[in-house]
Amino acid sequence: MSATTTQAAAPEAISFDIERQVQQLEAIADPAVRAITMDLVSSVLQFHGEALTAMLRILKEKGSDTQELLAALERDPLVRSVLLLHGLHSQPIEVRIDRALSEFEPTLNKYGAVAELLRVGEDGLTIKLRIEGHSCGSTAETVRALLERKLAQAAPDIAELVIELPAASADSFVPINALQPATAEE
Repeated sequence: MSATTTQAAAPEAISFDIERQVQQLEAIADPAVRAITMDLVSSVLQFHGEALTAMLRILKEKGSDTQELLAALERDPLVRSVLLLHGLHSQPIEVRIDRALSEFEPTLNKYGAVAELLRVGEDGLTIKLRIEGHSCGSTAETVRALLERKLAQAAPDIAELVIELPAASADSFVPINALQPATAEE
């Protein structure tokens, strides 16, 4: 990334570049150079984390308008990503997941789906997805993918995300010969 870039890159693109660069660093053949380089990366991250912590402390000390300002900062995808990277998001995972599920409810309703929260914590999240009424098997997969994306945006720092899908019912499969007209031999 160039310092002269006038338009901010998407946080996902930056994260992808960082991951690629870290993989390249880990592949350095010389163990001494690799260790020094990884120590440098770690120190830079620690430096930024400490600076962000100090910024948040100062914001919190400045009065009641701070909550609105902090909420605005956390709505920005880039700022939110950095705060999450350093474990500094003001809302616990449980609150962010609850909010994401509430915001996702209209989409669930559209598909006749219900998401039941089974487990949430820093170690992971488990949700049971039910599809009400009769729908094709791809509906559950579509809803699962949309829900997974919404939850990953709300809590990318969660260790494990499990979305349990409903078991496919036997009556949802119609064999092709059942759709063909009966022959005179039958």
